[in-house]
Amino acid sequence: MSEKNTDALLLIGHGSRDAEAVAEYDQFAGRLAGHIGLPVYPCFLEFADPPIVEGIRACVKAGTRRVTALPLFLGPAGHQKNDVPAIVNWARTEWPQIEFKYGTPLGPQPQIIDLLAQRAAEAIAAGPTDIAAADTALIVIGRGSRDPDSNSDLYKIARMLWEGRGYGWVEAAFYALTAPDIETVIERCVRLGARRIVSLPFLLFTGLIRRRLDEQVLAARSRYPDVEILTAAHLGSHQRLIEAVLYRYEQVTDGEAAMTCDLCKYRHSFAGFEAEHGLPQTSDHHHGLRGVPHSHGPDGHHHHHHHHHDLEPDPLPISDVKPDHEAQPSPEIDPVEQDPATITANSFAIIRRELTEAGITFDDPLASIIERIIHSTADFEFADLTRLSPGALEAGIEALRSGCAVVTDVNMVRTGISDRRLSELGGSLHCLVAGAETRQQAAMMHTTRSAMGLKLAAEQGLLDGGIVVIGNAPTALYEVIRLIETGLHPALVIGVPVGFVSTIESKAALMQLNTVPWITTAGRKGGSPVAVAIVNALLRLAANVPATATD
Repeated sequence: MSEKNTDALLLIGHGSRDAEAVAEYDQFAGRLAGHIGLPVYPCFLEFADPPIVEGIRACVKAGTRRVTALPLFLGPAGHQKNDVPAIVNWARTEWPQIEFKYGTPLGPQPQIIDLLAQRAAEAIAAGPTDIAAADTALIVIGRGSRDPDSNSDLYKIARMLWEGRGYGWVEAAFYALTAPDIETVIERCVRLGARRIVSLPFLLFTGLIRRRLDEQVLAARSRYPDVEILTAAHLGSHQRLIEAVLYRYEQVTDGEAAMTCDLCKYRHSFAGFEAEHGLPQTSDHHHGLRGVPHSHGPDGHHHHHHHHHDLEPDPLPISDVKPDHEAQPSPEIDPVEQDPATITANSFAIIRRELTEAGITFDDPLASIIERIIHSTADFEFADLTRLSPGALEAGIEALRSGCAVVTDVNMVRTGISDRRLSELGGSLHCLVAGAETRQQAAMMHTTRSAMGLKLAAEQGLLDGGIVVIGNAPTALYEVIRLIETGLHPALVIGVPVGFVSTIESKAALMQLNTVPWITTAGRKGGSPVAVAIVNALLRLAANVPATATD
């Protein structure tokens, strides 16, 4: 290999199940390679192949001495701060002879702002009417994140796009995970007097989110027939985007790449994100560590670091550390203990000890949930896989204390939930899966009984303000999501189906909701024991009962 080619660029895309989106990414990577004059190894965080680790291995196999890992992400959120640094740190330990450098997200660069301005101008030029810029509102629509630092970048971009261009308004909106949503911002622009509204998707490539975003925007045309509503193109494989990526690469090679910690929720305590202050830098085997063998025991790699933005997570997944699967019996615990309360207490003692030995700690109420799941499954990987929206635990506890209904998808989940504790709080427990009407309607509608049972529960008024618990059927979770999109508002959705068909996809759809609190687990794992564990932990928290209390 020549001296020039001892360097390589590892271009890390997010990934998509949409073939057109992956094709656009590949096209962009090819164009970038033609400009940079170096080998470019494209790879993906999730949903598409190759995973990041295979891109790294390709660099190593080619004899690369210096690898620049450049995340093709628009903002500094969890993937940028957690998942990618975790795999880069892992690679540094695997191949210490190779120098690994890490770049920063694209962010509000001048090239990106100019490209958005061009996309707006293109949409306006193709529009049917001549309306003044002063009467035009642009809406920059981002994916949305649980990271306030990343969300704030969209507002900076919107402001810089407004400066000097004569538009009446440039607003920011989010597709999911945070507010304000698209519909709210369109209504705001109409109320402010905009005669034309142009949506600007702040997305690199096409895909499901792009199509759903456009659908939401275009649906507003019927509500506001007197306002011209247009949709612009996403960023795509434009020369200005290539220039923005080249600029970030040059910053790395010149030693100037650095992420500021000024607004990092892991470094500083912000209102609404206090529980995430100080969390360690982690990833899991569905994201940054996809394709990396799972670590076992004290000699395995733990993928668990403090936050440093020269190599820099969303707070959940909580950790990739897993205690030794061949753990030895605890010498201080009687192996033939017969008392149920003592067995339960000893089990939780083992769980907490092994988590602590692995360097994993978290506060209540989250600790009670994770410990209860592990207690029910003997699977420490759920410390990685558990996901929840902000305020989800508090919403569940409040709903239980108010005596809400709890509705499950299958009887196996219903049977495991403590009916006594729920009744003491004034609540009620329901599962309609086996009812005669459920069977009849499911057969007529060619759907599953678990999905139909939840539909009928919604018609009976059980779901609004209640807690929906799905531990078995992805079809049931999809039905609940559909009902929510039509206006249903449960207090909490616990969606942890298990299996191989539509399981991952249904959970991903749940995690896109920003109107209803939710708890889920990433990947294929989940099931009735997990669903039951979450509800019973919440019941104990609502009743101020210790997590180790037996029923």
